[in-house]
Amino acid sequence: KMGFPVPVKRWLGGELIAQTRNRLLDGHVLEWFNKREVERLIDNHEAGVEDHSRFLMSLLVMSIWREEYGR
Repeated sequence: KMGFPVPVKRWLGGELIAQTRNRLLDGHVLEWFNKREVERLIDNHEAGVEDHSRFLMSLLVMSIWREEYGR
């Protein structure tokens, strides 16, 4: 079996970054992570300073999972 590349960096470089920002900064992720640090990661990623796409996608998935299956 062969895997395939997932274009996470491209997704989070476009339309998904605004949704990611809204969900992560207003969601359950802040129960576990510092809001300023999450915001810094998003800002740096969006500005192209650093590539945090994999970490941000992990936080996004965790937030969606928490919402669906929480507590």
